[in-house]
Amino acid sequence: MVAKFFGQPAPTEFGSGNPGTANVGAVLGKKAGILVLIGDLFKTLVALVLVQFIFTADAELAMLYAGLGLTLGHDFPIWQKFKGGKGVAVSVLFMLIFDWRLGLIELLVALFVLVVSQNLTVPPILALLLMTAQYMMRGDTETMYVFLVLTLIMIWQFRTDLKDLVQGNAKKVDILKSTKQRFKNK
Repeated sequence: MVAKFFGQPAPTEFGSGNPGTANVGAVLGKKAGILVLIGDLFKTLVALVLVQFIFTADAELAMLYAGLGLTLGHDFPIWQKFKGGKGVAVSVLFMLIFDWRLGLIELLVALFVLVVSQNLTVPPILALLLMTAQYMMRGDTETMYVFLVLTLIMIWQFRTDLKDLVQGNAKKVDILKSTKQRFKNK
């Protein structure tokens, strides 16, 4: 929808072919990328809030499976021949809403790893893996397995990037440098 708004072809037809924030932002510009991100966050938030209100008796369990469903629907949409985004925004927001304390800790760890490694692939996978480990240590097997599935989905979505990382061809993104430049230009 964002590409159409900007009068461009579908994002599956340019750049990496991924309809997500990073590809749209890289090809169509930051404003378009931000619009995609806002759309992903909005649909995730609305769905999770609705689940909380509809399934009040067992909201936590409903939220858990809604998060899994949101990720599957985002990453493998039927109307796009199962070629969707990588699910980073959906997963991060789900983590924060499902358990804001753990989600915030995992997000901060992921941001630290992003700054240090200058790599966009490892941090979201690590965040989900840490959530999995937290629930394993708590003995919450069902939640652990759902987060394990989410981690495996994220690994699958980043498989090409992980291959590049292993081969030493991963793109580096210096978040601190680009943030400083952005503030310097204002």
